[in-house]
Amino acid sequence: MPRLTRPLILRHALPMVDADGDVSMRKLASSLSVTPMALYRHYPGKDALLADIVEEKSRELDLPEPLEDPVADTVQTALYLHDFLVERPWMIRLIATARLASPRGFAFARRFLDAAGRAGRGEAEAFVFYRTVFATILGLATITARKNAEADADPAEATDAVPAQLATRWGELDRATGPVEVLTTVAEILRG
Repeated sequence: MPRLTRPLILRHALPMVDADGDVSMRKLASSLSVTPMALYRHYPGKDALLADIVEEKSRELDLPEPLEDPVADTVQTALYLHDFLVERPWMIRLIATARLASPRGFAFARRFLDAAGRAGRGEAEAFVFYRTVFATILGLATITARKNAEADADPAEATDAVPAQLATRWGELDRATGPVEVLTTVAEILRG
């Protein structure tokens, strides 16, 4: 086995996180034929390793070119981030809990704040807009990833989670209202 290094540890951790949505320091150590304590010589804790994993995965981000219309730009950018997260659902939890952030990930915040500014919103309104869009993206990505994982489940069967007045039409409404419709509705706040 080659000498243990951060890049080697990261190379072994990435497939684990892609497959399991998390990384176990014990499993990682076993895959490298070392003790778990050997990993801690290179990473002070699991969060430090996860931060490097998030940074590595964030290199895959290629933010689309900005559009002139701030609403269209917001929708395009939000859908890009949504789709990126749906393919990597384990990142949603880390981002939502604010445990880890990637410098490349901050480009999305800047883009949403810029769109709000171009729409004539002040600093406080722009910040609320960014938080609203970001929370919507995380929620939609969670829902979409879950739907993808449980393609056979019928949301209408979960009546305890569905308001009674929507239970009979939940499936129809759910199919007609995807990320594009939701994010467009949120972005239209800028026209308000």
